[in-house]
Amino acid sequence: MNKPLERKRPGEATRTRILDAAELLFTAHGYDGTSTRAIADAAPANIGLLAYYFGSKEGLFRAVIARWIDKTMDYFNQSININSDTVQSLGELLKCLAQVSQPVMALAVRESLVCAHTPVSQGVTSLLEAPRLLIQELIAAGIQQGRFKPVDGDAFYRAAMGALATASTPSTSTGGLVQDGAIDFAVELLVAGIRLDAAGPLTVTPVADGGRSGSGSEHSTMASPEEDEDPFEIGMID
Repeated sequence: MNKPLERKRPGEATRTRILDAAELLFTAHGYDGTSTRAIADAAPANIGLLAYYFGSKEGLFRAVIARWIDKTMDYFNQSININSDTVQSLGELLKCLAQVSQPVMALAVRESLVCAHTPVSQGVTSLLEAPRLLIQELIAAGIQQGRFKPVDGDAFYRAAMGALATASTPSTSTGGLVQDGAIDFAVELLVAGIRLDAAGPLTVTPVADGGRSGSGSEHSTMASPEEDEDPFEIGMID
């Protein structure tokens, strides 16, 4: 008597392939502009596997954002063990958010801050809760230590996410790549703008992005303004 054939569970490689394809298409066309059929064709995978792994298009979209946040927090947690200074830690986290997967950074901000009050945007906002709270905690600790100005942590988070999303967006002038040094500059400016003890440069550890961003940017530092100078008053921004 022949034994019944065992049905094999689709491999993890297929799930990863679907996530990779979905990330590329969502970041290029947005949530509404991407179909599950296009994702399945790009993977390539049977369209039924999208429902098998993620339940729905919304579930797949949230999985893409969740994967980016997980990578971000992993990189940040590795760096924070080396440097626990609040100024450096805030810079590390901001750079991780922008650089681990640059297109997803811009996508997450667009869906959560611009496309407000939709199930998708609300889902993204809930996923961003962990980095939002961590940014607020770092700023609160820095204020208590006399390192940061008494700024509102949530207001800083929103401003930072918008600035980093802009810096993470590919530029037509660079052939569709993220402008060289844009993320480094944005992080330097954001942190310098709230520092009280701007006595030295902020040095942020480079983050490996797995070759996914295509930015080609190298680690750089920017000298902090003198103690009596405010970056908002010396022509750094209009």
